[in-house]
Amino acid sequence: MKLRGASGVVEASEMAADAGTWAFQLVVTSNAVLTTATTLHFDVLTPDGPQQGEINLTIRPRNGKLWLLALTAGAAVTVKGLTAVVPALLKPGDPLDALHELMSRSNGALELAQLASVPVIRALLGVVDLVNRSAFEG
Repeated sequence: MKLRGASGVVEASEMAADAGTWAFQLVVTSNAVLTTATTLHFDVLTPDGPQQGEINLTIRPRNGKLWLLALTAGAAVTVKGLTAVVPALLKPGDPLDALHELMSRSNGALELAQLASVPVIRALLGVVDLVNRSAFEG
């Protein structure tokens, strides 16, 4: 049996195997942010002659990669939120009054919500990937 990798996505190499079995090592070389689909093609000799087939794979990004992307995207938004919240809390007086004053401003709630931007962005990436995956997993 000869397994062919998908150029730029998956590399396939043969490994030692017991008689009657095939063993391959697959190395994913793509670095996609969203789940991708790829097809590996193989050639095999059978009693009926040479045959060809395919193996369909779904390659999902690592969870850590999505968190890193969310952290990168959310860092600036979080810093912007901190620039609004920290000065309000450092005012003399009751910090709860300062927080209430911040929330009563027209964009105060948004500034406070920006502190939670990293998990929100990560959740949105998960939803986008789920929708993307359902498009080709059926």
